[in-house]
Amino acid sequence: MVIGLVLPLILAACFGVSERRETRYVDPDGDGVPWPIDCDDQDAEVGTRVWYLDADADGLGDALGRIDQCEAPEGAVSATGDCDDGDATVYPNAPELCDGLDNDCDGEADEDPAEGEPLVLGFPDEDGDGFGEGDGAALCALPEGWVTVSGDCDDGAPGVFPGAAVVCGDEVDQDCDGLSDCGRLLDGEVSGEGALRLVGDEYNPLDGAVVIADLTGDGHPDWILGSTQITRGSNGGVYVLPGPLPLEGEVDVEASAWLISGDTSLKGEMGRSIVVGDVNDDDAVDLIIAAPEGSADPGRVYVAFGPLDAGRDLSVSGADHVLLEGLTGGDGFGDGLVTGQFDDDGQLDVLISSPGAQWNGSTTTYGALHLFLGPIWNNYDAASADLSIALEGVNAVEGVSLANIGDIDADGLDDVAVGLNSWKVSWSGLKVQFDAVHVLSGGFEATSDLDALTSWRVFYPDDGDDFGATVQHAGDLDADGYDELVVSAPRRDKILVDDGAVWVFSGQEIARTGGATDPADAAIAEIVGNTALNQRVGEGLAAPGDVDQDGRADLAIGAPGAPEYGEAFVIYGPAEGLYERKDLDARVTGGAATGTGYGAAVAAPGDINGLGHPDLLLYAPEKFTWHLLFTDAL
Repeated sequence: MVIGLVLPLILAACFGVSERRETRYVDPDGDGVPWPIDCDDQDAEVGTRVWYLDADADGLGDALGRIDQCEAPEGAVSATGDCDDGDATVYPNAPELCDGLDNDCDGEADEDPAEGEPLVLGFPDEDGDGFGEGDGAALCALPEGWVTVSGDCDDGAPGVFPGAAVVCGDEVDQDCDGLSDCGRLLDGEVSGEGALRLVGDEYNPLDGAVVIADLTGDGHPDWILGSTQITRGSNGGVYVLPGPLPLEGEVDVEASAWLISGDTSLKGEMGRSIVVGDVNDDDAVDLIIAAPEGSADPGRVYVAFGPLDAGRDLSVSGADHVLLEGLTGGDGFGDGLVTGQFDDDGQLDVLISSPGAQWNGSTTTYGALHLFLGPIWNNYDAASADLSIALEGVNAVEGVSLANIGDIDADGLDDVAVGLNSWKVSWSGLKVQFDAVHVLSGGFEATSDLDALTSWRVFYPDDGDDFGATVQHAGDLDADGYDELVVSAPRRDKILVDDGAVWVFSGQEIARTGGATDPADAAIAEIVGNTALNQRVGEGLAAPGDVDQDGRADLAIGAPGAPEYGEAFVIYGPAEGLYERKDLDARVTGGAATGTGYGAAVAAPGDINGLGHPDLLLYAPEKFTWHLLFTDAL
C-alpha cells in the first residue's frame, strides 16, 4: 500500500518540473512569443516582426502576403494597406489619376482627380432633360446621369430648362430666364400702363427731363425728374426720389421727393434739360439743371454738387452749388446742355447752347455754343466761357439741341451733334433758312469757327418740320463698331400733316466726314408716321440700349398723336430701311389710364428690375405721369 501511494506522487513531481523547464526553454522572456520566432527572447518588449510582400515596390505591402520573421525578406516591407500590389500607382493616399483605378484605396475610382489630370466639368442631371444644376464638379469622366451643360433652374422637372417652350399662365419659369411667367421682350402691341407710375399733377406736371443716377452716393440709383412748373408757379424745378424705389404701384412724386428749386422770379422752365456727372472733380455725382426760358432774363444752368441728402434751394448763394448764366434776356442759355470730355485733361466739361445770344455784342449775328472746361468750382457767365462758338444766325435760332455722340472720329475726345432749328444764315449775300444737324469733332479749344469744327452735317428745308428738334446718341444699332446718330422731325408732313419722322445715320459714315442736303440721302433707316394727323413720330426719342440682348442697340420712339391715346415704338437693331407702323417690332399703346398724348416723351432709365434688359419710361401728359415698363416682363 505504501509503495502504491508514493509512486504517483513521485511521477507528479517529475512531470511538473519538466513542464516549467519546457516553458522557460521555449519563451525565456515570457512575452508570449516562443523561440525561435522571438527576435529577442531576453526582452519581453520585443516579439516577432511582421513583413508584407511589396510586389510593386510602392512602399506598401499586401496584407495577404504576410511574413513573420525577424529579418525583412527580399521585396517585403513593414507597412501594409496596398489594395493592388501589382500597380505602383495604387496605394492609400496616392494621387487619384484619371485611369479608372482606385488609386488612393478609398473604394472609389477617379473621384477626386489630382491637379493636372485631364478633366471635364460636369453637372448632375436628375430629370434627364440635358441640363444640369448647381456649380458642378471637375471629373475624369461623366458618370451616368451627368451632363456638361448647366443652367437648369428645376432639376426635378424635365420640362424646365434653358430654351424650353414657355407655357403662359402656369406660373412656371420653363425657360429658366429668371423673368416673370411668360416673360418676354416687347412684341406686337402691348399696354403702356406700366408696372410703376411716377405721378404728378397740374401744378407739378413732371414734364421735364428724366435721369437716373446715384446722387446720394449710397449705391442706389435715384430718380431725377424735371418739372417746368412747381406748385402753382411756372419757375420749374427738379424732384429727386432717393432709391431704392418700389417696382410697382404709384408714387406721388411731390409727396415723396426732395425738391431742387432755383430762382422763382426767373420763370425759366427749370428742369427742361438735366445731365449728371462729376464736374468739380470730387468723385461725387453732380446735378446740372438748365433753366433756359425767360424774355427779361438770361437763361441759367445750375450745378448742384453731390452728394445730395435733402432738397436744395439754389437761388440762395452757398458752397453746395454754382451758377452758369447767359448774358442777355431771352438768350435761351441752357436750351441745349451736354457734358463730355471735350479736351484732353481728363476732366468732365460742359457745353451749353444759347440760340438767342447776340454774338460778342453784335446786333446782327445770333446763336452761340459756350464751352466750360472742368473742373467747375465757381460761378461763370457766357462771356467768361473757355470757348464760345458763333452759330452765325442772322436771327435768333429757334432751338439748339445737343447730344454727346461719343468719340466717332477716334481722336480720344467726345464729339457732339448740334441740332439747329430754324437756322437762318447769310450765304453769298443771300439769307437762307434751314433746319440742320452738325457733328462737331472734339478738341473744341483749337478754334471757335463752326465750319472748322464741323466734320459732318445734313441740311433740311425749314418748313416747320422741326428737323433736329431732338438729336440722340443711339448706340451701335448695326453692330459695326460705330455708334449711330438719330434725328427726329416730329412736325414733318409726308403723307399727313405733322405725321413726323425719325432718321438713323450711320456712325461709320459720319466718321468719314461729309454730309448731305437731304436726310433721306444719308440715313440708313427712316421711321415714318402715316396713320393719323398730328401723329408726331419722334416727339419722344430714347436709346435704351440692347433690349433684346442680340449685341445690337435698340431704339424707342414716341408718337403722342397716334390714335387713340398715343403710343411709342420699339425698333430692335439693326435699324435698316423704311419703317411704317405695320413694320414695327413693338408698339406700346396708351389707354384710358394713361390719357391722350402718351409717348410725348420717352426716357431710358436702364435695367431697373435687374433682369438683364434695359427698361423704358414713357410720359403721359394728360395724367402728368411717367410709366415704367419692364421690357423683359410684360
